[in-house]
Amino acid sequence: MLTIFTIPKPFTDPHINVIQTNAIKSWTLLEPRPEIFLFGNDYGVAEIAEELNVAHIKDIAVNDSGTPFLDFIFEYVEKNAKYENLCYVNCDIMLFQDIIDIIPKIKLNKYLILGQRWDLDLKERVDFTDGEWREKLLRTLDERGSLHEPAGSDYFLYKKGSDIKMPRFLVGRAGWDNWLIYRFRKTGIPVIDCSKRVRIIHQNHTYAHIKNNNCSGYQGAESEFNRDIIKKTGGGQFCIDDSNYVYDGKIKKVKFGFGKRKFHFYAFHPSINKFILFLKNNVFFILPKSLGKDFVKNNLCKIQDKNDERVFLDNYSLNSCSYELVEKKRKFADRKKILSVVKKYNLMDL
Repeated sequence: MLTIFTIPKPFTDPHINVIQTNAIKSWTLLEPRPEIFLFGNDYGVAEIAEELNVAHIKDIAVNDSGTPFLDFIFEYVEKNAKYENLCYVNCDIMLFQDIIDIIPKIKLNKYLILGQRWDLDLKERVDFTDGEWREKLLRTLDERGSLHEPAGSDYFLYKKGSDIKMPRFLVGRAGWDNWLIYRFRKTGIPVIDCSKRVRIIHQNHTYAHIKNNNCSGYQGAESEFNRDIIKKTGGGQFCIDDSNYVYDGKIKKVKFGFGKRKFHFYAFHPSINKFILFLKNNVFFILPKSLGKDFVKNNLCKIQDKNDERVFLDNYSLNSCSYELVEKKRKFADRKKILSVVKKYNLMDL
């Protein structure tokens, strides 16, 4: 019924070893048991594949630092998976039976199913020999877990033949998951938020495995590499909130507000958007606002100290504002400081 695939990190770190073993083991206990592919030849992957009797594809494409490329992975699964339903899952995610149960309820020819995760600190291996391990774990989740904001996407369940055309993104770095949601929306395939019906556990961890990362998987040269691909291909960066359907027992069409529709217009019609921005910035000076970019105009002048600066930059990233836009706005009160902040945090390519 389902093929699950993932790219584990090396099992060298004791905590990473624990959470990845917990995750993969939980997948093997789904019924009917899914086909599972583990990609990569990092330390411990072959051993856990043999221990849990899952497929291991060790020869994959990686960059100079050993970080795997995603295009090969998705193409391999498309060609070789036994089942029609495919699901990429991050290797720190524990799944429950609801991921299987949801499939027959979505009676569409094609779709992308995704949803919010629940974050939980787990330091030890789950005792899967306990017949009530699921119930106990979910009780712990209710007591100590927290629902992650819809910016994070950790599983993507879709049908074979979805024509993804995955670019050469690096796994585990910023942007590729956002691009994937955009790709399904762009091709007209329904994107369904199943957060209310599918519960997944993300086992919290550090990002120490990423070189020069500032304790986050969303900064550094490899994340910039992914962002550059999005910039060059003209793709949008969507999140779970950009799903156009939700499932809460029934599939329901999402009603978007005007602001969200403007954002989708920019992403789906980049050439038209560039033309309109050109007119606004170079021809129609009398028009007061910049096509939904009011956020920048209203907030750039509010930078007073380091804390305000950080808050501004967080919002800057979330709103995908460009350095070029900052350059063209000549009426800001503190333009020199604004530009220094943008350059300081290397935001030109966001």
